Amino acid sequence: MTEPDLRGCADEPIRIPGAVQPHGVLLAVHEPGLEVAVASANAAELFGRDVGEVTLAELVGDDAARRLGGEELAVLNPLRATANGRDVDLVAHRADGLLVVELEPVEHAHTADLVWHRRLPLTLQRLQAAPTLDDLTAVLASEVRTLTGFDRVMVYRFDPEWNGEVIAEDRRADLEPFLGLRYPAGDIPAQARALYATTWMRLIPDSGYERVPLEPATHPDSGRPLDLSGAMLRSVSLVHLEYLATMGVVASMSISLIDDGRLRLRVESNGPEHADTRVIQGGTVSDRKGVNLPGVVLPLSAMTEKDRADLRFALDIPVDWVALSFVQRPEDMIELRGLVQGRAACLAKIEKPQALERLEAILDHSDGLMVARGDLGVELALEDVPIAQKTIIRAARRRGAPVIVATQMLESMISSAFPTRAEASDVANAVYEGADALMLSAESASGQYPLEAVRMMDRIIARVEHDPRWPGLMAAEHAEQGGRADLDAIASAACRAAETARAACLVAFTARGATARRISRERPLQPVLALTPSVESARRMALGWGLEPRVANDPVGEDDMAAQAVEAAAALGFAGPGAPVVVVAGVPFGFAGSTNLLRIAHVAETEG
Repeated sequence: MTEPDLRGCADEPIRIPGAVQPHGVLLAVHEPGLEVAVASANAAELFGRDVGEVTLAELVGDDAARRLGGEELAVLNPLRATANGRDVDLVAHRADGLLVVELEPVEHAHTADLVWHRRLPLTLQRLQAAPTLDDLTAVLASEVRTLTGFDRVMVYRFDPEWNGEVIAEDRRADLEPFLGLRYPAGDIPAQARALYATTWMRLIPDSGYERVPLEPATHPDSGRPLDLSGAMLRSVSLVHLEYLATMGVVASMSISLIDDGRLRLRVESNGPEHADTRVIQGGTVSDRKGVNLPGVVLPLSAMTEKDRADLRFALDIPVDWVALSFVQRPEDMIELRGLVQGRAACLAKIEKPQALERLEAILDHSDGLMVARGDLGVELALEDVPIAQKTIIRAARRRGAPVIVATQMLESMISSAFPTRAEASDVANAVYEGADALMLSAESASGQYPLEAVRMMDRIIARVEHDPRWPGLMAAEHAEQGGRADLDAIASAACRAAETARAACLVAFTARGATARRISRERPLQPVLALTPSVESARRMALGWGLEPRVANDPVGEDDMAAQAVEAAAALGFAGPGAPVVVVAGVPFGFAGSTNLLRIAHVAETEG
């Protein structure tokens, strides 16, 4: 490490993570009365009673409950209380309108109070104040291991691209050294990364703790998973403990300045139920991690039994679009469409190289595509991902199918209020390439700045679409020979007519959205109002670029068609009195695929 690196190490806060899974007992209570709404399955064991329909005051005492309800949690945590005659440390955070309370039994209160409540803050201060790597390592060796009893403590240093290296460690003498291990970006989940970057984690010995049996808890009103991202009492999962036990490690911890990593294994040999691998790039192993097999066509359906159950649930809600992950072949989409039976539109997530090789065949059975760059970047060489993105977008636009670009668009905004310049350029380039939609992932799902990320993406998109060069770049590609050339001709002519006539907007009467999507593909500078008698079609068309879908009755003739078009355009504020409107429809009305009519109508002048 260089001296500037060391100074940077001293300047930025040192985050002390545990694993993401809380331990102890969890309660979710309603405020202000603090009535228990949800409890972990092990709650009765701690309290010696059923905790249903009781208040927190009945479980931990009036004083603790009063302080939880009236004091600032950031100052209060952790709070010492008594539950069923046992001393417990209590930590709380607010989520989804509930107060989520974690309780950790403290077996030797006077000792623990001295260690955790007095020595720990001092140790953290010394860690943060360490001016050099040597000083930081000395604090680890002299204080952290003594305080925690952990067998190994490590410092990770990560570069701006999230590639990391173990740069310091203090370990038990008989353990294998990890010093110098390098980690390419990509392994730590975004939620964990956001937590590590923003929250001081409490140091607790991780051996002997079991995870709270929540999968996770669900909100009693909405049924959605309860947000546990603010939990502070955390332990290593059983998977970690079993792995560490084979190395003779009782407990371990790491200190991460910024975090991410990836494991790479090479399969040396395999059998029906096992694979022997060699570690090419080491790292931390945790549960619920995905496995990629680059260059391998898996002889498996893209859908698991859980996927099928989730799909049945989604279709019963119902949903407008269903996206299938890890599509490898057109048969995967054929299987999905067979299960969906027209109850939703079907989108193929392209994240495996095998899908690129059969992209046109997959498009034959898809209503849209998603460029899922996260896994695509694992399966492909990084320098190939931009080319793959352009290939997918171009293929979708030729078909008039909506295409989404997703993953790591504004990744730094998980923990920063502003993106990098490179990320802003990445978003802009996706717009220049003709994507219908851009999608945030961890930035809005678990990041600290979800609203700011959405606003920033919207600003970049709007700025690109006001670039005078943008319309020329958006000139649509010609449809393939043998496709619906008649629809393409009508759509292209409508856009040219709108430009020549200085039309206020285009109006497309469409049964299933094909005509509207083809007009959208041309990227006209005017709004595109898509009128359909089908609520389902209207909702699905919302994904198309520039489309404003609305439900309307099928016209009964050309005059009614023109009247409906100008009335709808005027009502929505797209066209003022006397403004021309380009109308596209098909005769006979109400039949999908019959588009053959283009007309220019005018909004009536205001009287008087």
